[in-house]
This record gives sequence, structure tokens and C-alpha cells, in this order.
Amino acid sequence: MPSNEMNAMIVCEKNLDITVVGEIVARLREALAAGPVVEIDAAAVERVDTACLQALCVFSREAKINGVSLNWRSVSPSFRAAADLLGLASHLGLPA
Repeated sequence: MPSNEMNAMIVCEKNLDITVVGEIVARLREALAAGPVVEIDAAAVERVDTACLQALCVFSREAKINGVSLNWRSVSPSFRAAADLLGLASHLGLPA
């Protein structure tokens, strides 16, 4: 998961739904403890549900509280559309 000594990288699978939210939360917690920068690559995401978006919103807030920078490497159109539909793009810190 770490992309170098200072950064953690999370590469999202194509389906982010309730069946994988526990795994996502565990990966996010590990990344939060890994270093000052966390990068998330959501380029492959074809489907995302509210459970995973909620977990990512909580992570984004926790990262800010802990002084960890969250960078989105890439975001698929499906991921962006779901976040926009729910009004969560700004909460997630998605690039414009």
C-alpha cells in the first residue's frame, strides 16, 4: 500500500459497496497512520454506494484533524457522479 516512506496509496476496486466497506475502512485507518500524505486512486471505480462514500467522508475529516493531506490521484466519472449527486464532492476534497 505505501507508495513511498512518507505517503500511503489506496487504489480503489471497481465496485465500492457495502460488501467491501469494512475492508475500505481498515485500509483507510492504516493509511491514516502511515504518514502525512494519503493518495487515493479511484480511476477504476464503476459503482460506489453511500456506505463507502460515507466512510471516505469520515476519513477525509479525520485526515484533516490529524494533519494528514488527502490527495485524489484520479477519480472515475462514476465516482464523481455519485459524489456530486449526494453533495459530497467538497466534503471529500475531490478536485474540480
